[in-house]
Amino acid sequence: LFQREMSGLAAVRRTPEDLKALDVALSAEAVEKDPAAFRALDWSFFQTLARASHNIAFTFLLNSVRAVHERWGALYFGSPGTIATTPRFPALIGRAISKGDAARAAALTVRLLNYSNPLLMEGLMKYMRGNP
Repeated sequence: LFQREMSGLAAVRRTPEDLKALDVALSAEAVEKDPAAFRALDWSFFQTLARASHNIAFTFLLNSVRAVHERWGALYFGSPGTIATTPRFPALIGRAISKGDAARAAALTVRLLNYSNPLLMEGLMKYMRGNP
């Protein structure tokens, strides 16, 4: 759950350049419909948060789970309807970060993770049954 702390710290430490990068990441994510491309944009969003936190430990932690993100992201974003519903969380997190609201950014990140867990499990179960 380091993403929670990473988002909160990004809200406190973000620079104008970080906010521009966050806006670019969120703008691209808001219009993407292809699951593989969306997965890459989701990764980019979290990398942008790590950089905006200005804590190298979050960059290292995030990079250490990249393979997991790729594998689970394929299951998650491959589920019907996921892309249509998920983007609202990153946009809300981005808004909280741009306002400097660390508590809201952290809370929204937890909501995103809690929202995604059941969908990840559903995708994993389909995969295990041989029906990805």
